[in-house]
Amino acid sequence: MDFFKNLSTSLTKAAEATAKKAGELTDTAKLNLKKGRIKSDIEDMYTDIGRLIYKQYKESADESNAIAEKCLAIDKSMEELAAVMAEIEAIRTAAEAEKEQHTAAGSASAPTQDCAEEQTPSETPVIPALEETTEKADDTEARFCPACGAALPKDAAFCNKCGQKQD
Repeated sequence: MDFFKNLSTSLTKAAEATAKKAGELTDTAKLNLKKGRIKSDIEDMYTDIGRLIYKQYKESADESNAIAEKCLAIDKSMEELAAVMAEIEAIRTAAEAEKEQHTAAGSASAPTQDCAEEQTPSETPVIPALEETTEKADDTEARFCPACGAALPKDAAFCNKCGQKQD
């Protein structure tokens, strides 16, 4: 019964980590979309400035205030763009720091058992293995060893962690 409890705990932790990563990716995607809109707005303002200058040339009218307004709008958009890019970088930095912390914690508490000995799922670093399998989703499918819970390639005949023959 402990096996299923440990398996459930490991799967819950993996699901939580996956949900958190999905949230980070969603936030980053939203910010990248906003960044694209801001850049597009800036390009539109550049175009407007060009039109105003051309109009001034053709009509010899004084449009300097309109040009100054557009230049100020570009400056404001540039500041907003810098803030969005800083926010994206902060999300990336936090995710990388958490990944490094998790990796360091996993290696510091890694069991020192022989491969032949059986490990419980709570001793198996399921979350890093899940992250690796999701990063390589194109060529592998997430599969786990029923004996120790380690992530496996879909065509593995034996577990790389405990040596258990796979079905």
